[in-house]
Amino acid sequence: MESCPLPIEVCEAIMDALSYHRISMVLDRREQNRSRIRQRTLCACALTCRAWRARAQHLLRAHPYLANQHSVSLLSASVRAIRDQWTPYVSILRLNGGGGVQRSGHSTTSPSTTKNPDTGISMASTTDLLLCPFPNLHTFYASVITMDFGPRLLRMRPPLFFAISTLLLDRCTFDSVRAMFDVVWACPNVSFLVIVNSHLRKEVLSDEAAVLLASVGCGSRTQCKRLAAAKLWGTPFNTPSIHLRGRAFGLALTRLTLAFRYLETARALTCFLKCAFPALSDIDITLSDISNNFTTPYEPPCLLSILTAALDRPDNLRHITFRGPHDYDATSALDKGPACCQRFVGASSTEGTGSGEDARPLRERLPGLAELVVMLSPQCAGLCEAYIVSVLPGTGNVLKFVQ
Repeated sequence: MESCPLPIEVCEAIMDALSYHRISMVLDRREQNRSRIRQRTLCACALTCRAWRARAQHLLRAHPYLANQHSVSLLSASVRAIRDQWTPYVSILRLNGGGGVQRSGHSTTSPSTTKNPDTGISMASTTDLLLCPFPNLHTFYASVITMDFGPRLLRMRPPLFFAISTLLLDRCTFDSVRAMFDVVWACPNVSFLVIVNSHLRKEVLSDEAAVLLASVGCGSRTQCKRLAAAKLWGTPFNTPSIHLRGRAFGLALTRLTLAFRYLETARALTCFLKCAFPALSDIDITLSDISNNFTTPYEPPCLLSILTAALDRPDNLRHITFRGPHDYDATSALDKGPACCQRFVGASSTEGTGSGEDARPLRERLPGLAELVVMLSPQCAGLCEAYIVSVLPGTGNVLKFVQ
């Protein structure tokens, strides 16, 4: 066999490129295939020659990708046997249960329509792994995982979570809302959090329990004190009946991204933002469906009105981004304007309030607002821009349209 004509530095740079990890919000099938191919290729590199083995093994240990319960058990056994050769090198830990893979992009489906079986990876058998310190582990990515650690173990602050700064929980199963927060609170240094479509075995949370949960999140001196940005999509954040309070995420958060299926589910903002996020300066909200799917006899106010009414400190908000489908229908725009824009900024007769609850100009409602970004579809960009400008007069220097 001929030796490789490339310098070893070039070969190691290629292996480094193979191990590159792009943080995506949902570990879809395409990203899963990429991760498997990267791992198999690095394994092949480690077996190619002695010159390649050291770098390939280092990358395999730094970014382990565990796709089934057996691989989790093997990692736990390896850590117990040769802890010093594993724990100092791990920087990104990815676990993928594999069940209920959805297509690329975020989803805001209800838990009843999200496949999240308990037959994937269970964390109940990883107690030894939790008790091992990983000093350089900065990213923990769990997709379709049953988070059945046990509340007592998590509240002991296991060393596994101590250094984590980026926590991504994609379609994971929790016993309750409190169990979900126990996982978040177990990471005292987390600064970026992503939670997508959690599956809750106990989906009922009374208003009194929600208030108590929020007080626990704000009362501790260590929980979520460094959390600066969060992306929260789907259940339980789009479920008004759960009465979730944003204060449970601490008081340091400045950037927040939310997604809702319908405008009616966006009413959860009223409870979620109440007396929460005093430092919030940037919010990004997505409506995935603008159809008239209302279960109440009255039409809810527009998204902009829900947001401005829910904010505890509207003066601090600097940037707003609205995302969602825009399909301009001329027949529906004869009376009040396009239905797609009404969901976001309201009808022209009420200057963006939708239900007439707050007719004040946007400048009075959000005096500190520097930018309002509205994502538009190319086919109706011109018509929607004209309508939104007419609904929100005097905001020409604030409005920004992106196709």
